[in-house]
Amino acid sequence: MKLKVLKKHNKKIRDFEKREWDIADQEHYGKILDWSSKKFVVVAYEKTEMIGVIEFSIKVGVADIQTLIVSSTERGKGIGKALLTKTEEIAKKNDAHKLYLITGKGWKAEDFYKNFGMVKTADLPNHYINRDFVAYSKFI
Repeated sequence: MKLKVLKKHNKKIRDFEKREWDIADQEHYGKILDWSSKKFVVVAYEKTEMIGVIEFSIKVGVADIQTLIVSSTERGKGIGKALLTKTEEIAKKNDAHKLYLITGKGWKAEDFYKNFGMVKTADLPNHYINRDFVAYSKFI
């Protein structure tokens, strides 16, 4: 066996992955699944000023929230909750059954997510930049 490191995908690799993942999907799920992601960005504005952003992707029923940030001067005003509520609405319309995200362990955001009905589902010790993180989920 010989191993080769490539910098990017090519058609031959994509064709191989499609063929083999279809076989694995059939074996594990009894059908071939579409594992492509739909990406979304929702922006909150106050007049013309951007005051919050949430970015997420939906893949095979899970809305994976990558970014949720509210302006430091606007926190505590319901903007984050409005962004999460809109995300949940979009997720349901796109047949998602779950919201999912990762945040820093011990951050104020943990209480915010718990108040939104999310539940801690995993500890991620020594994760990004060797710091502890946690995963939160909510079935919708």
